[in-house]
Amino acid sequence: KQQPLQLFRKRSFFYARGIDLIDNDEDWESSYQLCMDCFSKGAEAAAIAGDYEQMDAWLSVAIRRSIGLDDQFRAHYIHVRSLAQRNEMEKAVDVGLEALELIGVRIPSDNVKLHTLIELFKTRRLMKRICVADLKKIEPNKEKQVVSASRLLNILGTLSLSGKKHLCPLICFKSVQFNIKHGILSGMPISLATYGFLLSRFGMLTEATSYCEMANAVREDLGIVETIASVNMAVYGIVFPFSKPLRECEKQLHHGYTAGFEVGDVANSLRCASLHRY
Repeated sequence: KQQPLQLFRKRSFFYARGIDLIDNDEDWESSYQLCMDCFSKGAEAAAIAGDYEQMDAWLSVAIRRSIGLDDQFRAHYIHVRSLAQRNEMEKAVDVGLEALELIGVRIPSDNVKLHTLIELFKTRRLMKRICVADLKKIEPNKEKQVVSASRLLNILGTLSLSGKKHLCPLICFKSVQFNIKHGILSGMPISLATYGFLLSRFGMLTEATSYCEMANAVREDLGIVETIASVNMAVYGIVFPFSKPLRECEKQLHHGYTAGFEVGDVANSLRCASLHRY
């Protein structure tokens, strides 16, 4: 655990040396992308290294100097992750929602119950026309802004459970819609698994099971190992125990536990372990 931390401390140190050389508007005008990379990537390295004061300083410059949506969104994305590291969940959700609005994804904060029911209806109507075979025909989307937005929606879905629980279902439904609209994304398995989990809470167990199976199929087809723990936690820890053999669930929860630790998804790895033990 110490090695990655030391690595990011070194990265932060070298970004600081580069930032010290940027001292006027001419540098930004002549080498905008280089300057932006120094401040945004430096802020990300500082956040991971735990130097939040330095991160805040560099990030504020990156946001102030950004001239395009991609750079603004990237800076907000880093800010959300750093706030989550500091356990400031409500603020992280607020900043994340602001970032999503930059690219036209709006999560209403008023009349949440009404909007949640509307988005549930829209998502169910959309998903009833789609099967696993249809998803496999969709080309993966590798556009940076779209991929980052999908990841941010999934992060906010998780953070809202600790920060603003009333927004969690709404964020989930928006995430599913976003993934279907923009093509197959790495965050789709998590979106589908969370959607299945929410449907199970509404008592729609058969429908929930089908979407959890879809989440597994998409994850395996894309070969995404970093989402094994989060998907298995929702699928085999919450939904499938009511519709599948417990032995199968036990095996997959153990797999989620080990896979999560291998990729650094410690939180979901421990959730899998806790559910496995239960």
